[in-house]
Amino acid sequence: RSIATMAKDPYGTRVVQQMLKPPWNEKEAHILHEIAQNLGDIMLNPQGIFAVKSCLQLLLDTSAPDVEPFSGEACKKVMEHWDQLVSGRTSAFSYKMVMWLMEFLYMQANEEQLQAFCWKALSSAQQLVSSNYGHLVLQHAVLFTQKGLLRSKQKDVWLQLRSGFFNAAIDALADRDAWDKRTN
Repeated sequence: RSIATMAKDPYGTRVVQQMLKPPWNEKEAHILHEIAQNLGDIMLNPQGIFAVKSCLQLLLDTSAPDVEPFSGEACKKVMEHWDQLVSGRTSAFSYKMVMWLMEFLYMQANEEQLQAFCWKALSSAQQLVSSNYGHLVLQHAVLFTQKGLLRSKQKDVWLQLRSGFFNAAIDALADRDAWDKRTN
């Protein structure tokens, strides 16, 4: 069976996750390549997301080679599928993809891409506030703006992001109709 098919299977995903344990070798490179090729489908699957999480964890290991091919593809696919990941039927599990990728980017000190994710969260704050799991993505983005602010030498962008999130929070708190909805 293909790695992509296994990653989406309740038992198969555990096998794939076990195969992605450090130390790095060619087997992992093959698995990462296939998961990256099928990422759009795998990350919208309740079992598949855990295989992607294992990929990210493997890439944080010091034995891993260049992380850019996989992380670049993951960032691109998450941005392309943002709405599906944070709202709608799949969001009960798929919002975690956004959060895990933000954590990974922070651990890799990929400030530019992390800022892009925070800007995306800020630009869709209204959508996130009114989705069942969107508030968790917003909380994560606010947390990483704080972490980014503390670590970065370029504080202006992080301060703009934080200010935007606080303004979005004020707007959300002022919307009484949204608070009265059963889903919020």
